[in-house]
Amino acid sequence: MLRLLALLSLAGIVTGSLLVVLAAAERHSFLSPTSRHGFPGWMSGPLSGLLPSLTHDTHTLKVEFTVAVAGMYLLYVIVVLLARALTTRSVLIAIGAVHLIFFLSPPLPLTDIFNYVNYAHMGALHGLNPYVHVPVLNRADPVYRLTTWHHLRSPYGPLFTLGTYALAPVRVPVAYWLFKGAVACASLGCLALVWGCARMVGRSPRAAVAFVGLNPLFIVYGLGGQHNDVFMMLLVLAGAYLVLRRRDALGGGALAAAVAVKASAGVLLPIVLLGARSRLRAAAGIAAGGALALALTLAAFGPHLPNDAAQSKLVVPFGLVNDLGLAIGAGGVTAQIRHALEAMLVVGVLIACVFASRRGPEAAPRRDWLVAAGAVSLLLALTLSWVMPWYVFWALPFAALVRTPGLRAAVLVFGVTLLLTWLPLGQDLGHQVLHLHPARTSVGKKNSAYVHRLLR
Repeated sequence: MLRLLALLSLAGIVTGSLLVVLAAAERHSFLSPTSRHGFPGWMSGPLSGLLPSLTHDTHTLKVEFTVAVAGMYLLYVIVVLLARALTTRSVLIAIGAVHLIFFLSPPLPLTDIFNYVNYAHMGALHGLNPYVHVPVLNRADPVYRLTTWHHLRSPYGPLFTLGTYALAPVRVPVAYWLFKGAVACASLGCLALVWGCARMVGRSPRAAVAFVGLNPLFIVYGLGGQHNDVFMMLLVLAGAYLVLRRRDALGGGALAAAVAVKASAGVLLPIVLLGARSRLRAAAGIAAGGALALALTLAAFGPHLPNDAAQSKLVVPFGLVNDLGLAIGAGGVTAQIRHALEAMLVVGVLIACVFASRRGPEAAPRRDWLVAAGAVSLLLALTLSWVMPWYVFWALPFAALVRTPGLRAAVLVFGVTLLLTWLPLGQDLGHQVLHLHPARTSVGKKNSAYVHRLLR
């Protein structure tokens, strides 16, 4: 009976994924924001036109999308709880199916894929440094009309940015599909590394990859939105795998490369360093990787770094941090709240470092650093004012690998808060039931104006 329930839940996740993609591919809607400029076949994908009965009423579509994704999350929790009842084959088939479905999908909500391509065009084709110049200067480029951040200098890491330069010589539709393919491959690579790590730490590989690879927030918003976090996490997990294999120098180098893809990985550097068997070798690997990344940055972009400072000031109206500001009467996220959260993150990293530094007999490394890494990744997401739904992927692999169920439970609860933040009916709940109106306060108006200033 339990096995049947687990199999039906797997099937439900795959079916829900297909319905979301079919709805997004059918016609222009909020499900695929870039379709507002036209919905050519190369963007809508091969699944367009297969759901002609899709409602034309926006509110109804928002309800259906909310029910579909929330239902998928409930089924995902069932799969996580009943993973032992599933076969490895059934889990891998489901993971393969959702990856194929979202590879064929049009860009889903909150996608940045065309921003990536535009920054690549700026640097590779037009001689504009994406760390110095704003995208609006590239408005004559054909990809510009599909972008969103028109006045935001690139916040993306130099290694990722240079990698996207390979997309610049080809036409936009080709670049689009090449990048989608790269995202799918990187995601599957992450899952392969989770599988390998799980075997080394004595966790069920089947349960671990199900926990990571079937999370609806990751597959709908991360895979569907084609976001670059999978490249960062591919290097993070490669580093974790190498450290578990006692290849500490290579592991440290992989972590340094992850930071050069996206700065968010930086919080993991001290934890992995302290968790390595040979801290000296890990430090050497981090130093070598960092030096190489710095040299590439100087050669390609000069003495300029990604614009993380501007992005860190953005605020999600119904995010947990902004809700905290509303709850304490501050009107939303203020500079003081942001500083307090940054201090909280620093303290959390220090505590995690102490936890990760513990050693077992004969100086053999314990795997406590995996718990510390997962906790810090989760804390980082919790303290951001600009938290995206796919950021849950930062903590998912580590939570999947540890024996302690508490971290997995915390990640699942965090996922629920992200659903309430980002699903259309979750926002309606904030407005109509909880009477939260983040854009009406003076702080909220200022935060909203800052976002729109970068978008205009």
